[in-house]
Amino acid sequence: MRLLIALTLTVASATSLAADMIAVSAAERHALAPELALAPGGDVAVIWLDREPQKAATPGPVDAATVAAPEHTPMQHAAGAPDRHTSSMDLWFARSSDGITFAAPVRVNPEPGMVWGFAVSKPKMAIARSGTIHVIFPANDIHTASGKTTLGMYYTRSTDAGRSFEAPRHLHQMPDVDQSQFMDGGFTSAHAFGALGVAPDGAVHAVWVDTRTMKSGDTAAAAYSAVSTDDGRSFTAEQVALDSGVCPCCQLTVAFDARSNMYLGSRLVTHDGYRNSSVVRIGAGANKTGKRVQVGGAAWKLEGCPLKPTVIAVDGAQVYATAYNGGEASPGVYFSASDDGGAHFATAMAVHPGATVSDAPAMVIANGLPVIAWHGKTTGGKRVFWRTAVRGGRSFGPVQELPAPPGAAQSAALATRPDGRVQIVWQQGEQIYTTALSTQSLRSGSKP
Repeated sequence: MRLLIALTLTVASATSLAADMIAVSAAERHALAPELALAPGGDVAVIWLDREPQKAATPGPVDAATVAAPEHTPMQHAAGAPDRHTSSMDLWFARSSDGITFAAPVRVNPEPGMVWGFAVSKPKMAIARSGTIHVIFPANDIHTASGKTTLGMYYTRSTDAGRSFEAPRHLHQMPDVDQSQFMDGGFTSAHAFGALGVAPDGAVHAVWVDTRTMKSGDTAAAAYSAVSTDDGRSFTAEQVALDSGVCPCCQLTVAFDARSNMYLGSRLVTHDGYRNSSVVRIGAGANKTGKRVQVGGAAWKLEGCPLKPTVIAVDGAQVYATAYNGGEASPGVYFSASDDGGAHFATAMAVHPGATVSDAPAMVIANGLPVIAWHGKTTGGKRVFWRTAVRGGRSFGPVQELPAPPGAAQSAALATRPDGRVQIVWQQGEQIYTTALSTQSLRSGSKP
């Protein structure tokens, strides 16, 4: 059995695990919510949230928030109710040239515990052709005018392959509003659930859910964005990406076509209480926003927040969307395809029929095919599964379970390697693991 490398937060040491399964975070830590990106030369970069062991052992609202995701919207704060939106986390980064041996991890946030993060509100990372590593994360803040807590969206970058990160900076002005009386967590406003991507033209796009225009009783927020055309040295002032109807606690996602048009995935909140997955095309340069199009699938009426992203992948005129849908007769992850640039979507198909649970999808394009990963339950505990979509998204290859170590496996993220393999990272218990799915397994549906 190959000796594999497991990291501590100070020094790398060797350990033996299942073949080709690499432990990126240390066993004694409490890690969650990994994200993944590939550098231009194929280096594997991973970020994840981490909470101190002593914090995890202490009962209270912080532990409750990080262990169990909140089940209600930020607007449904009740006086005297436990604050389940409190979070005090750190964000860590590690890099590997071969996907096997990782350098000692680096903490991204300069101030311990400043990151506000959950499995449903993850920091995001993207790597430009220049090699610059771009990261956004929501963070706990104090409003300078009122002195009350607020939630800000921060950006940082590394220009030295992740050995160090610049001092984080806000992507927005802090609005002069006070929503603490109705915002869960008591925030004066919230700027979170963000997405990040680098377009083919090199522009860095950050988008986040923004509550600044919400009033008491509102059930929807807006989405704001900022763009950098100089590799993250500066960003435009924030601007409205979607002015209304945005689910206030469902993470946004972005993808780009070859012409650098951005496709934004979000939950569309309607006046009659539906929260359906939608995709909108935002044109490059002119920032012309198209019509939000609901992806295929049953309408989902919900008095509350799904806490579910709508994941997008783009390949030419093909736009693919994958999301959890609780409105279906068998709730779970559903996949829908568009062959006209996202103007219309075909009827959605269940990604894991027969599973008792399927949730938290991730998706990339590899070898011309969408590859989908998710966590689910069949006869036992939570495990990570994957499959490819074929025939233009009209059918699937077989469902495959990732042969991960025993225990709960969840929260997968994907990236396509230059050689056609798909790198996958996931949370195993309270550790972060990674491996690569071979091109043969992707084409044949065999195990990696």
